[in-house]
Amino acid sequence: MEKKVPSDKIKCPLCAEVIQNNAIICKFCKSNLIGSDGRRISSESSVASILEAGKVKTEDASLGQAMLANLFWPGSGSWKLGWKLRGGVIFCAISICIVFSVMAYGAIINKEMADAMNEGVTSSLVEKIAGAGNGWWGSLSFLIYFYSFIDVYLIHRAKKQVK
Repeated sequence: MEKKVPSDKIKCPLCAEVIQNNAIICKFCKSNLIGSDGRRISSESSVASILEAGKVKTEDASLGQAMLANLFWPGSGSWKLGWKLRGGVIFCAISICIVFSVMAYGAIINKEMADAMNEGVTSSLVEKIAGAGNGWWGSLSFLIYFYSFIDVYLIHRAKKQVK
């Protein structure tokens, strides 16, 4: 059963709490009760404005914007063009390759530093890293990074063909 609202009070169109009839801002939900046109907002118009505010912009990024985003955050170019899963997979793949690459090189650097501290013997770190044969993680991350730009181009081209 609905409560009777006194004549000097109204229900907020957003939260349905009882407020003063001449209120400009609801004291419960802090929403503005006066629209840009100067009239009181109704519950129908407030629902419409909430739905409108929640809409995602469908404006596509240009190829240049997507490539620039991809330059600094691999996979974000695909993400920006609407292919969120592809962008996320590319980013995760590159991140994993970089982590394994750092782990491989980190072990070599750590051993070299320990040898230098304990024995006072230093050898060329560059030669040890080159001879380690663990550079394929770094190469794989570069190839995925390079592919991410190709992916952005292919997505952008496919979107243009659809339009």
